[in-house]
Amino acid sequence: MPELYQPTPGSGPMTLLHRQLLRELLANAALMMATLLGMFYVLALSFPLGSSRAHGVPMLAVFTCVAYEALAVLPLLLPLTLMSAAIFTYGRLAADGELVAWRAIGLPERAILTPALLVGALGMLLLAVLQDRAIPMAEFRGRSELQAGILRNLESILSHADRHVIEKSWKAEWRDARRDGEGRLVLYGLDVWEYEGAGRVRAWTRAEQARCLVDQRSNQIVLEMSDVRRQARDREPLVSGTFRLGLDLEALSSRQSVSSRRAHLSYERLLSEGRRIEESAERLADRPARRSALESARKHFIEYHSRVALAAAPLLFALLGALLGIGFPRTN
Repeated sequence: MPELYQPTPGSGPMTLLHRQLLRELLANAALMMATLLGMFYVLALSFPLGSSRAHGVPMLAVFTCVAYEALAVLPLLLPLTLMSAAIFTYGRLAADGELVAWRAIGLPERAILTPALLVGALGMLLLAVLQDRAIPMAEFRGRSELQAGILRNLESILSHADRHVIEKSWKAEWRDARRDGEGRLVLYGLDVWEYEGAGRVRAWTRAEQARCLVDQRSNQIVLEMSDVRRQARDREPLVSGTFRLGLDLEALSSRQSVSSRRAHLSYERLLSEGRRIEESAERLADRPARRSALESARKHFIEYHSRVALAAAPLLFALLGALLGIGFPRTN
C-alpha cells in the first residue's frame, strides 16, 4: 500500500491527498467562475437591450460589447470565485470528517492549506498578467464596439427614441420622425437647446423639419434645418429658411474622460505617463495648473498601485475561503 505522506526535510511535497484536494478545488473554481460569468453576462446584457440607444443596433455588437465587459470585471470575479470555491471545498472536507484522517496520518495542519495557497498564487499571477494589457484592451474594445454600432445605426435609434435626446451640452425634442424619399430620417417640429457651463441655455433653435446626417469621424449629428427660428445668448434672433447645426454626441464620443484613458493603459504606460506629467508640473509657474497636473500624476500612480494590490486579492481570498470552510463546515 503506497504511503500517502512522506515528508521531505525542508520541503512541502504535493501528496496524493494534496492533489485530490487540488483537483476538487480547481473543479469548484471553474464551475463557480462559469456561474458568475453567466450571471454577469445576463445582467449586463439587460442594460443595453433595455436602453433606447440600443434600438436598431445589431445584436452582434451588443453581445460583443457585453463579452468584453465580462472580461473587464475579472479583477472582481476571480477573487470571489476562489473564495467561494475554497469555502465549498474545505467546508465539505471538514463536514465529511476528512480533516481527522489528515491529522491521523501525521499531516501537519498547515499543510492542509497548501492547495488553496497554490490556487490563490496561480490566480494572483493570472490576474497580474491580465491587468497589464488584456483587461484594459477589453474595456477599450467593448466601449468602441458599442459606440461604432450606435453610430452606424443612429438614425434607426432616433426613430425609436421617445421623441427626445439628452446629451451633456444639448437637448432635442421633436413631434414626429419619418423617412424622406431618399430614405433619410427627417424630424418634424424640432426644438434644440444648447447648454454651456452650469446648465445655462446658450442657444435655442426651432425648425419645422430637420434632416439628420451622422458624421462618424467626428461623432457628430448634423441637422440640416428648414423654416428655422434661432435665439442665441447676446445675439439678435435669427429667422432663416435653412440652417445647419452640428451637435456633439458626448456619450458616444471617442474623446473619453481622463479616468477612462487611465483604465486603458498598461503598467508601464501608467508609470511613464505619471512621471511625465509630474515632471511637466514642476516647470509650471501657475499654482492652480501645477496643482491640477500633480493631481493627475497622482491618479496615474494610484491606478497602478490599485492594480498591483488587486492582483494579490485571489491569494488572500482563497486563504480566507479555506479558513472559513474549515471553521464553519455546517454552513456549507
